[in-house]
Amino acid sequence: MLAVATVLLALANGDSRTFTPQVLDVRDHHKERVWVLLSSKCFEAEDDVHNFKDSLLDSYSCIDYNDERPKIYKHAGKSWSLWLEKNEFQKDQKFECLNKNVTLPNKLASECVEGVYWEPLEHIMQTGSCQDQGVGANLWSLDLMDGTQNSLYKYFAYSTSTSVEAIVLDTAVDTTHVEFSGLTTRNLFTGTPEPTMSYDHGTHVAGTMVGYGVGAAKDTDLNWYPVCQLGNSCAWSDIEGGYETAISHMQSNTNTKYVINYSVGGSRTSSNEQAYNNWGLRIENAGSFWATSAGNSAANACNFAPAFTVYAVTVAAYNSGLNPAWFTNTGACVDIWGAGEQVYSCLPAGGYGVMSGTSMSSPNIAGLMINLIKADDYTLPQLKTKLLSDSFTLNNGQSAAFWNTDALC
Repeated sequence: MLAVATVLLALANGDSRTFTPQVLDVRDHHKERVWVLLSSKCFEAEDDVHNFKDSLLDSYSCIDYNDERPKIYKHAGKSWSLWLEKNEFQKDQKFECLNKNVTLPNKLASECVEGVYWEPLEHIMQTGSCQDQGVGANLWSLDLMDGTQNSLYKYFAYSTSTSVEAIVLDTAVDTTHVEFSGLTTRNLFTGTPEPTMSYDHGTHVAGTMVGYGVGAAKDTDLNWYPVCQLGNSCAWSDIEGGYETAISHMQSNTNTKYVINYSVGGSRTSSNEQAYNNWGLRIENAGSFWATSAGNSAANACNFAPAFTVYAVTVAAYNSGLNPAWFTNTGACVDIWGAGEQVYSCLPAGGYGVMSGTSMSSPNIAGLMINLIKADDYTLPQLKTKLLSDSFTLNNGQSAAFWNTDALC
């Protein structure tokens, strides 16, 4: 512990430091509020803390202070707690401005700031619970996700963080939709998007994966990268950028597992075969997983990319009558079948609607994969085996995966 004289010995203008938040003691946390701990040796009175807070607000544009509720406390005469909010007019920054060095006021030493942390979370002491979500006829795909068609989606609601997140490589995603409220959403694309970029397909896909009402994997944080910025077309440079960025993100966050959904594809060629296999191998080596669509040409999925690759879970589509969708690709490269015709999910600007395609069956299975990975550790071969073992038989004799929650409930 530094003596008072040591703490107060600072340069004339105070030390320089960042206020980048850290995770405290590996505790569960969220990134909606920042906790600053200040030494009572440097801040004798609450007014001193308020003055320091005002200096921080002047230095950092992405933070704010909520005057409507007390946010400064003193802990057993030792440290002051200062709670900082996001600036509601700078929400897109998500506290990134705190990475900038600032000079502390009033000759303060860096040690006067004992720590800067993301807000820790505690939880009600339960392991989770099984929930029955009532679904109408329009959500037939979610109805079947638990293996029983009875207008209910039976799922296990995890009560604690499970360190599994979704990544959607698609068009842009309208994360302002109520279906994504309460989730941490992250746009991995940092460039300037093309003016032709759409939000329709990606929003529908993301909702099917993790939406509050329409999604299979509840309470799952969402990352996305717009690999399709030319309407319904997807430039290879954007596809390459999406995969490289997603894999780099995985490799930088080794305590989190990810499930990528990629409802995009084309003909299999020698050039894209090498690229998709390379990306798939790196995803697997990062301990994460990848679902992709089988394709919509009513042909052999092995002739399409990336449906051919063994590194992805390739998903064909069935309809509400438990028959193959008329458009779906089939064949030996298909790993599993998912609901894909007239699938109901969210659309931009608060809307909802139906879309059809293996683009829809893939995120249904990707959501199921997230639920399975939250419950247990799997390798990719083990996960493919699990999807087949917990399945029901379609009218064509193929296997449609569902979430068997019997062991959890």
